[in-house]
Amino acid sequence: MSSNLIQFPGKKTEEVNFKVFAQQVASGDLDKATRSLRDLLKVDFEVAEKACQHFAKAYQSNQGTVLADTMKIRSHIHAGEQNNAMVLIQKNFGLSGHDLVAALEAMKGMA
Repeated sequence: MSSNLIQFPGKKTEEVNFKVFAQQVASGDLDKATRSLRDLLKVDFEVAEKACQHFAKAYQSNQGTVLADTMKIRSHIHAGEQNNAMVLIQKNFGLSGHDLVAALEAMKGMA
């Protein structure tokens, strides 16, 4: 997936993509990971915070599966399999309803 450049206050511009997000989660920096996810998925901070916590919990339980499933989202989007992509977004990020659709649209824009 493509990346975005975001400026954190007092910091130099850094590239943000799902790899960076996953590294932030792995290092335990959930505040930074939440801000990254907010910008990647184009959702409100509160939504991103819950999604980040959901992802972090799943990541702690089964890192390999969560990362593999997250990477599959892009494949499903490229193949036009939106329902499959939404299932994985819901599973990995705990999103539903409008927030799920917003995240899918944001990811489609990155593909």
